[in-house]
Amino acid sequence: MRICIVTDFSLPHYMGGGERRYYEILKRLAARGHTIDLVCMKLRRVERYEYVDGINVYHIGPTIKNPPKRTLADFLRFLAASLFWLLRHDYDLIEANPWISMLVVSIAARLKRTRSSAVIHDLSSGKPDQWISFSGLAELFEKLLIRLPFDKIICVSNKVKSRLIREYNLRPDKIAVFYDGVDLMLIDSVSIAKKEKNTLAFVGRLVPHKHVDDLIKAVKLLKKEIPTIKLKVIGTGQELDNLRSLVTRLKLADNVSLLGAVPDKEKIKELKRSNLFVLPSTREGFGIVLVEAFASRIPCIAYSSDGVVEVIDDGINGFLVKQRDIKGLAEKIRVLLKDKKKATLFARRGREKTERLFDWDKISEEIERFYLALVKPK
Repeated sequence: MRICIVTDFSLPHYMGGGERRYYEILKRLAARGHTIDLVCMKLRRVERYEYVDGINVYHIGPTIKNPPKRTLADFLRFLAASLFWLLRHDYDLIEANPWISMLVVSIAARLKRTRSSAVIHDLSSGKPDQWISFSGLAELFEKLLIRLPFDKIICVSNKVKSRLIREYNLRPDKIAVFYDGVDLMLIDSVSIAKKEKNTLAFVGRLVPHKHVDDLIKAVKLLKKEIPTIKLKVIGTGQELDNLRSLVTRLKLADNVSLLGAVPDKEKIKELKRSNLFVLPSTREGFGIVLVEAFASRIPCIAYSSDGVVEVIDDGINGFLVKQRDIKGLAEKIRVLLKDKKKATLFARRGREKTERLFDWDKISEEIERFYLALVKPK
């Protein structure tokens, strides 16, 4: 098969969950002999063409200086460049990684009579933390884009699928669900000397809907009872300066470390050194970092949102907390830091679930069969 993915950014230049998903799946498809082109926005100091583990990565359109921030003009120029690209190249399947690329892929698929699909990671919550600055328009745009004539829609969780059926009126037979996963061999290859004491970890983009500020405030609530509590924040993004200011204002310089972006193996080491992983995100279609933490054998705590509830079984392998409940978040952190036996049990159950459901090798094989069936002549 010749497959083209149109998306915003790509690894290793941008470390989002969607970028991780495509990297892991596409490199496995390329290893099986498929031709993979990934078309994305151009970043500073990045060559127009890269060959990344079997994937042909083409950076086109305007240069984005501070991702994920983009202007309307940036979006329009990228859409025009993407459409021109798709019309000049032939593929068996073209896929949009929402939301902005969906219109272009749909138009090109119609004009070229090519099979098309779109991946939906999450959906708007109606809160001011959406994928566009005007949060009130996000849901409207999504409902318009999702009705474009794609052959199939791919979701990363059954929760997102149920919302698409219930709120967006999509037919169930048009939607396929493939979870995100982890590279278990890579994670198991990383070792550490010992765990650190009373240590929390967060990994992800530092954007508003991740609400790392809530986690920092929870650490402040716990500091009096657990003076040695530590939080390591791994990731970069537009909220970095705000988080630094918050750490200073709350006098948590000795408790909170903002580590920025780190290589994959160092990220895994930090997870394994930690006692638990916390994801206070209000919009999360799945949450790859949760299964990375489970694979690293640490329990997880997260705000209850869409696909997160399919990864964390509340009270079984971690805890789910009502969104924006900082006191509730602090309490669940306290429980797992104090109760080592419960934390160990949760970690074991999380690893078992990950091995069963969230292995990239298994997921990629399922997606390959799905793509082959989709492009097969009727």
